[in-house]
Amino acid sequence: MTTQLCRLCLAALPKKAMLELLDMPSAAQHLPSKDELHLDRGTDLRIFECSQCGLVQTCQEPVAYYKEVIRASAFSSEMAAFRKKQLRKWVNKYQLVNHSILEIGTGKGEYLQLLQQAGLKVYGTEFGNSAVQTCHHLGFEVFKAFPDGSGLNLKDAPFDAFASFNFMEHWPHPKKLSEM
Repeated sequence: MTTQLCRLCLAALPKKAMLELLDMPSAAQHLPSKDELHLDRGTDLRIFECSQCGLVQTCQEPVAYYKEVIRASAFSSEMAAFRKKQLRKWVNKYQLVNHSILEIGTGKGEYLQLLQQAGLKVYGTEFGNSAVQTCHHLGFEVFKAFPDGSGLNLKDAPFDAFASFNFMEHWPHPKKLSEM
């Protein structure tokens, strides 16, 4: 058996998974119809925590649609208030008011709205066409891109800050970007 490496820091992962979920659905979206169900095959998920950087991860190849993952990140009013307070504190601490930020994996702009309310000039990247269109409709400048080296010709760079919420788990090989 080959040694599995952390997708973030490339350290060797433990030989034993911290959690094993056997015969799980192989997808979380684009589920098969009743007529296609007999073709569906489960997958065994083995979850590891890197002892060097702490990233919790699987070692499986990503699902075919990983660049266009639909995320459920709507906020309750309580969570929105908490995030606004948290982001304002962060913006003030690092003196980022009126500075630019690029959110990687912006989804439909949920965090762009909060970052803008915290005093930042916001930009985002997203791969899914529908999400990019939603962001544009909301007035945000969002680039259709995935951080794998394609589509990252960002005309408004450089940015003063970067953020990523609910995205890292969809990025199968983050170290490859640093190799480009």
